[in-house]
Amino acid sequence: GIYDSGILSDAARKTPGLLFTGEADLPSRKGIISGLFLMNRRAGALWGFVEEKGLAHVEGHSPELARTFFSEVLAQRLPLTGGMLRTLSPDTGFIGNPKTGDVRPAKPGERTDETTAWLPSADVARAWSEVVKTPAPAANLTK
Repeated sequence: GIYDSGILSDAARKTPGLLFTGEADLPSRKGIISGLFLMNRRAGALWGFVEEKGLAHVEGHSPELARTFFSEVLAQRLPLTGGMLRTLSPDTGFIGNPKTGDVRPAKPGERTDETTAWLPSADVARAWSEVVKTPAPAANLTK
């Protein structure tokens, strides 16, 4: 399972992904998920990461952000006429800082810090930044 993994295969790291934790989640769960993210981002994974403010192990903005992220990834990867999925590049998209929510375009050939999130487009970067900077929905704060 995911909790028993470390550095994943090259194919897994080339598959765009988005990982979530909650700020008030169990320290062990936060450590495992963030550790998995950090190790694999260092190895070039096309992954994003969000720690939702004020939440434990519940949904906040994660469903909406995941829909936005994966809709964009599918639009970029699905071929127009069938065949193999297109490969995305770390040189494209946007780079986000999970601590501040700041985003910027990726630079060709850039070696990013493993703490940064990879995001597939400007629209996803804006949505991701808003979630990182925004407190959790009030309905979920006590869960």
